[in-house]
Amino acid sequence: MKCITIVSLSNLLVKREKLSILLIVLFVGGIFFFFLGQMYYDTRKDMFNYKAEDAFRNALQDKLQNESFECYLFASRRTSQPNELPDTIYIYNDEGMQAYPLDKEKNSKNITSDHNARIIHSEFLSAHPVVVDSLYKGWQKYLKRENLSGTFVLKLLVSDEKDSITTSVFPKVSLGENLVQCFRLTIGYRCEVDILGFYSPSFGQLVGIKGIAYSLLYWLFIIGIYGIIIYLKRKEKSISILDQKGEDNLMEQKIEYVRSEPAQIYQLSESVIFDADRRKLILDDKEISVYPQCAILLQHFLDTPDYILKDEEIVSFFWTDKFDNTNNIYILIGRLRKLLAKVTPIVIDRYEMSGYQLKILK
Repeated sequence: MKCITIVSLSNLLVKREKLSILLIVLFVGGIFFFFLGQMYYDTRKDMFNYKAEDAFRNALQDKLQNESFECYLFASRRTSQPNELPDTIYIYNDEGMQAYPLDKEKNSKNITSDHNARIIHSEFLSAHPVVVDSLYKGWQKYLKRENLSGTFVLKLLVSDEKDSITTSVFPKVSLGENLVQCFRLTIGYRCEVDILGFYSPSFGQLVGIKGIAYSLLYWLFIIGIYGIIIYLKRKEKSISILDQKGEDNLMEQKIEYVRSEPAQIYQLSESVIFDADRRKLILDDKEISVYPQCAILLQHFLDTPDYILKDEEIVSFFWTDKFDNTNNIYILIGRLRKLLAKVTPIVIDRYEMSGYQLKILK
């Protein structure tokens, strides 16, 4: 029997265990990071939309109030309980009565729910049409006050008395997938003015410095968890000798186990390896723990010529007192025999009534 001193095998097993723990921690941490990040992003996006809409409402109010119009009324987003509006409204003019179906979605986006205010808005916009580029400039002024940066676009849809719609966009860009709608507002009794705001914010605008800081703190926390797990694993290994206390009288005694370098690996058979440092019997992909005293005794057998140990040698390995330890030796040998019988073709026989010999069966 030859001792195989392979440092890389022991290190490989330890690295594999650490890598498995790291992958689990990263996988679980990544899932939580995704959901928490999505929640944070949605919250920031809603806040961005709110500020962008609020900036536009202020710009719209400035635009309308700068025009001279008697009894002008503007409603903020803080309105009272909305009044019931019919599905169809009727307007009387020189051509007679005109019926206009009231779109529910456009109706819900109107800047006011008051009937009289809507009528005033319709009259005002008939005399003072809204121009998209001047309205955009006013919007930009309030966006800068809110420190909102990015690409912003206004789309204006105006329907006349014959319900023909005129569309204008400023700046003149393609409303592609990179632009997101941040608000939609309608003005007038029959919602004849429909204004849509779009934006393409920068990553820093939506995530912000706080978001980056939160991400760093989160991953530091995940790395800390990984460190704690590794520390607990090492601590568990360091006290594994004491875990067998109470099994029998042999385990009540303190055992000092000193690891040797390089790693002590023994090939017991074609499929069984004994790792003396880790006190493990490795059978293919299965590992069996070996009691500390049994591991020490097995290593001494394997390191001794012809695998023969005298009784007094066994006593010197474990006991320093001068009492008769014959019974303790018998118990220890029996435990090792029982363990080896499970995995290897090895037996331990009495040798010349003064010791024991480990034999490998063919």
